[in-house]
Amino acid sequence: MGALGLSVFFERMRLWLIGFAFVLLAVGVFQMVRRQKSCQKRSRFSIALLVFCAAIVLSILLFPQQVASLMADLDFRAAR
Repeated sequence: MGALGLSVFFERMRLWLIGFAFVLLAVGVFQMVRRQKSCQKRSRFSIALLVFCAAIVLSILLFPQQVASLMADLDFRAAR
């Protein structure tokens, strides 16, 4: 399966993948809130990582064209 076949597959699965990303973020938030009631402390790194992942998912959802051109530009620079 080439790049064209993968793009067709991911285009069909786009809504499912977005929903899956939000479900995984919700699970992460739930685990952070639930962990607060236990004896373990939340680390700043885990909170920062969850916020970073949420920011990436939201930026890809809200600004898909800008993220795609940024990724293409980074890929073009790496190919040089």
